[in-house]
Amino acid sequence: MKVKIQNIKKTNLLVMEMKNECMKDRHWRKVLQKLKINNVVFNELTLGQVWAADPQKHKAAIETILTDARGEQVLEDMIQKVKNNWQKFDLEMVRY
Repeated sequence: MKVKIQNIKKTNLLVMEMKNECMKDRHWRKVLQKLKINNVVFNELTLGQVWAADPQKHKAAIETILTDARGEQVLEDMIQKVKNNWQKFDLEMVRY
């Protein structure tokens, strides 16, 4: 029973990491593909379905997807900052 509870704790930690806001639909599709959860409408996915798929077996792949999602989020934030800076910047055109 102790081992079972420890496995549930590990799975919950992994699920909590997947709850991160950097996870977009494209990342969730990859996770669901790895977990072999098919024919599920994304908005109707339940925690029970994720637990039943035993994400702990695919921990390495899920962590890779999470790392990619975090990296993409950082890049998106940087691009947004650059875009905002250039939108605020006024160029004065003069005849040469």
